[in-house]
Amino acid sequence: MKYALIGIALLVSISVEAMSTDRLAEVNGYCFLQDQNDHSGSKVLFTAESPSAVTDSIYTNLDGSFSLGLDEGMYSISYSHEDFIPFSFPDLVEIFTELQLPDVTLTGPGTLVSGNVSGYWGQDEDNYFVVGDVEVAIGDSLYIAPGTRVIFADDYDFIVRGYLEAVGTAVDSVVFTSAELEPSPGDWGTLIFNRYSDWPPPYNDGAGLLKHCVIEYGSTNLSIQGFPDSAEDLDIENSSIRFSSDKGIYLSGTNVRVIDCLIQYCESEGVEIDWDATLTDSRIEHNSIGVKYNGSSVVSGNEILANESDGMVVEFLGSTGAIEGNLINGNGSSGIRVENTSSSGIPIENNWIANNLQGVVSHEGLRLYRNVIALNTYVAISEYSNEESEILFNTIYGCSTGVMVKGAMDRVMGNIIVSNGVGIESVSAGAQPDADYNEFWSNTVDFEGDQAPGIGEIVTTNANGDSCDTYFNIFLDPRFVDVSDFELLADSPCIDAGNPDPEYHDPDGTIADIGAKPFFQGNPLPP
Repeated sequence: MKYALIGIALLVSISVEAMSTDRLAEVNGYCFLQDQNDHSGSKVLFTAESPSAVTDSIYTNLDGSFSLGLDEGMYSISYSHEDFIPFSFPDLVEIFTELQLPDVTLTGPGTLVSGNVSGYWGQDEDNYFVVGDVEVAIGDSLYIAPGTRVIFADDYDFIVRGYLEAVGTAVDSVVFTSAELEPSPGDWGTLIFNRYSDWPPPYNDGAGLLKHCVIEYGSTNLSIQGFPDSAEDLDIENSSIRFSSDKGIYLSGTNVRVIDCLIQYCESEGVEIDWDATLTDSRIEHNSIGVKYNGSSVVSGNEILANESDGMVVEFLGSTGAIEGNLINGNGSSGIRVENTSSSGIPIENNWIANNLQGVVSHEGLRLYRNVIALNTYVAISEYSNEESEILFNTIYGCSTGVMVKGAMDRVMGNIIVSNGVGIESVSAGAQPDADYNEFWSNTVDFEGDQAPGIGEIVTTNANGDSCDTYFNIFLDPRFVDVSDFELLADSPCIDAGNPDPEYHDPDGTIADIGAKPFFQGNPLPP
């Protein structure tokens, strides 16, 4: 009888063990460590998320492999290793049968950072992994050395309320980037400089310097907000800002300058610039919109190229600032689109606006002064506002229409309008442009629509003795050195043929030439 009981007990024990074994599901996988040969020691944690599941964990082998029997159920699964960014599957995993998990690679090694940061980065470590929002607090400073990589594990922001100096070299940049092995725009948040005038000294001065940096794969990669007149300079120089899911850079505030930067492949504006900031000598290309301008900022000497929509959108022009000396070329819609400004705002001057779908489209009054507007597919200048505009001393070449006027009576003076389909077109009754001292040549039609009486009728001569209409418009070959630069030859009829009022004299002090490129006559200084 004793042996029978023992046999029954063994049978029950074996049956229970078998039942228990039958409830286990084998889970296999690999966890690799980036840039490592030894992939051992990563912890794979299976956290129970249903009543039948049992929390368990295992560590990886040298080749990164692991295998574990788990009770059937629902689990959340996470991977971790010291100095590497942890990873978790975003969804719960059903484990009821044998399961081969997808391979996982942990990004690293490096220092994991979150919360308040200060001091020096890059002396003993090259990689800093942002695993939560970080902040340089008011009164603190952070210095980042060349070659340092700041790598964002998720949608975290890097907020600067104190002082940040990140200075690389031409061959060893400071990089702000995504932790993803296949990064995409919007993988992380924004590098934010945030300072306001109501902060007491010394906390409202000093901001920082970004030089030879790469900032990529954020939402808005770089946002600079609320800089008061009292703040020290913030310069962004020789840096590349690219692959953002929103803006490349948002600039707002005094003493903020972007100089000699490359801003490209942003899904909204490459740069939005607001109130007294400066954008100079930079290349802005392959964004949705190149530059959005608002206020009294300086945008000069830039190349704004091949953006999907407009090269530049002007929302408001203040009484100070500048939009000058830019090359705006090859954009998918307008070179410059003006939404809301007035003729009292600063002029848009000395720009080269070419090979866009349209040159300049304005829905409000503006002043265009000494621009070359050439080879745009449709209209060089479309003026739709009911406020008077000034279109002065431009060279307009090779567009379907040179100047199209729909609203108020605009001043169109001193322009070379050559080789277009239509020279000046008025598309609304009574919208007669005040067109004088212009030069027309080789347009299919010089004038179309409602025009001033007698325009285009040769009835007199100008101060040079050339035949002209009563408004001193001339109709002669302008005599360019070359249409690649639109400089005037010494015998051009456009020289000294402009408005003689001293207000319009050329930089050399002589009577105004017609067109964007006055001929230098030697006194007092070249333009």
